[in-house]
Amino acid sequence: MEVEVVAESVIHAPRVEVAAYMFDPTNDAAWIAGVVEARLLTPGPLRPRSKVERAVRLLGRRFRYVAEVMAHEPARSLEMFTAEPYTMLVRYQLESLHPGTRVWVRVSANGSTFFQMAPPLLSAILRHNIQRDLKRLRRNLMTPRGA
Repeated sequence: MEVEVVAESVIHAPRVEVAAYMFDPTNDAAWIAGVVEARLLTPGPLRPRSKVERAVRLLGRRFRYVAEVMAHEPARSLEMFTAEPYTMLVRYQLESLHPGTRVWVRVSANGSTFFQMAPPLLSAILRHNIQRDLKRLRRNLMTPRGA
């Protein structure tokens, strides 16, 4: 069964700065729960068909997966798809505000067989984790670099 979760937050930083941090895979472990390490597998900047490998620790399991960039509009949006060990589509979308940036994260996942839990429970866990990720993202972007 598929679940879809949407969460949003406002970050008091310019959209370009938020995107530069958020769309850089080397920062994933600093703001995404469970991500231990992430690296770009394809050379050059993110673009459609780029691949990002993540090592994660989730629900007592440790594994690696590869996400493929499906769409990317620099400083505005990023969409990534993962096929294994479960299917997941993640879309990050940014909108400039005065002052700051509104950030949306939308996750569509079919993980019921991998996680062996009912969709309402999986949805609640995903929503909680994404909201926590957005708080961590906001805190990281509000902390002066090198502090």
